[in-house]
Amino acid sequence: MIRGYIRTDKTEHTKEDQMEELRAANCETFRVDEGISRRSFLKPGLDGLMQEAVAGDVLVFCSLDRVAEYQRDIAEFFVKCQVLGVDVVVLREGLNTLENPGVFQVMAAFVGFARGLDDERRALAIEKAKRKQGRPSKLSEEQQLEAVEMKASGKTISQIAATFSVSRATIYSLLEPKTKKLDAFANIPRDELREIMFGKREQD
Repeated sequence: MIRGYIRTDKTEHTKEDQMEELRAANCETFRVDEGISRRSFLKPGLDGLMQEAVAGDVLVFCSLDRVAEYQRDIAEFFVKCQVLGVDVVVLREGLNTLENPGVFQVMAAFVGFARGLDDERRALAIEKAKRKQGRPSKLSEEQQLEAVEMKASGKTISQIAATFSVSRATIYSLLEPKTKKLDAFANIPRDELREIMFGKREQD
C-alpha cells in the first residue's frame, strides 16, 4: 500500500498543496498532522502512519522537513522504516528507496556515526567531571587543618605552601571553597574546625 503523510505548521493555512502532490504519487491513504511544528516530537499522524505500516508498504512525503527538522532525526526515521521493511519516497528531494535502496545504508551509517559521537562526548563529560572533583589532597587532614588556621591568622598562600612543601595551586584548591568562611575559622578549637571541615571529631 502507498501511504501519504501531510504536516502543516501554524503558518500554513492549508494542506491541499501537499494533498495534491501525494495524490499524484498514487497515495491510497493519508495521515495528517495540522498546525504542528517540524521541531515537535509529538506528531500523532506520523506515529499513526508508522503503526499502520507493514512490510512492503511505501511511505510518501512531499519533503524531508515534513518528517523532522534535524538531519539525525530524519536519518533515524529512515532506519526505523528499514527495520519495518517499508520504503520511503520523498518527492521534492527525489529520494526513493525503491529505486535506490542504498539510501538506507547511508542513513544507517550517519546514525551510527552520530551515536559514536554521543558516546565520545559522554565519555569526555564523565572524565571532565572526575577531574573536576579533584585529585586526592597532598596534605593530611592535620596539615589541611593547620593550613586553614594559618590562612585565617593572616599567613600568605606562599608562606603556607612553603611550610608544607607543596605548590601554591594545592593550597588554593584547599582554601578556595572556604575563602568566605576563613574569618569564622580564626581562633576556634582544632577539634571544632575538624568537625566543620571533615564532619568528624578526633577520637579520644
